[in-house]
Amino acid sequence: MQEHDMSWVRAEMALAQPAPPTERGAYAWVRKNLIGSVGDTILTVLGIAIVLWVLPQIINWAFINAVWTGPDRTVCTTASQGGIQPDGWTGACWAFVNAKFGQFMFGTYPIEERWRPILVAILFVALLVPMLIPRVPRKGLNAILLFVALPIVAFFLLVGGMFGLPHVETPRWGGLLVTLSLSFVGIAVSLPLGIVLALGRRSKMPIIKWLCVVFIETVRGIPLI
Repeated sequence: MQEHDMSWVRAEMALAQPAPPTERGAYAWVRKNLIGSVGDTILTVLGIAIVLWVLPQIINWAFINAVWTGPDRTVCTTASQGGIQPDGWTGACWAFVNAKFGQFMFGTYPIEERWRPILVAILFVALLVPMLIPRVPRKGLNAILLFVALPIVAFFLLVGGMFGLPHVETPRWGGLLVTLSLSFVGIAVSLPLGIVLALGRRSKMPIIKWLCVVFIETVRGIPLI
């Protein structure tokens, strides 16, 4: 039998080689996602053209022609409107945003009581961050504090009327911070309630099933105004 020539057989595995320069890095990403075909190239060029046309106008409106400070509305209105700006002027009125920032954040919530929604936001962040970090232990306790304890604390803090806190009527609630706080409390309360109703709807006990069905369909059929 003829002996096999082993001189051309590799005795060990070849080491992995890096991908060619054209197949890795930013160039490869651009070629694959932006200019991979004629259609992609056309859309990329069109997108760049739109950005180059829109971006200078945004920069001009938001920064160059913007008004940053001022005592009243005249700094952001044109001469024909009773202001100091020339007719045809367009620009961001950051002076107005600065003057109304507290109202944007808190609505008409009493100024001396604004520490309460701020405290709710701080507690929310302090409890949310550990939930998002996998290495932080005691997730169960953290979840109870975040989804059970915090909504209760937030409710009493925002409403007041007890523990020496002045009562704040709900029509005075508003602004971004209070809206986010109320949204979280609503989600934290509605999620377990929704789970209970969903399980009750699948119950084999007719009374529980139909009570859950009636509640779900009634609430679902009520339009939000």
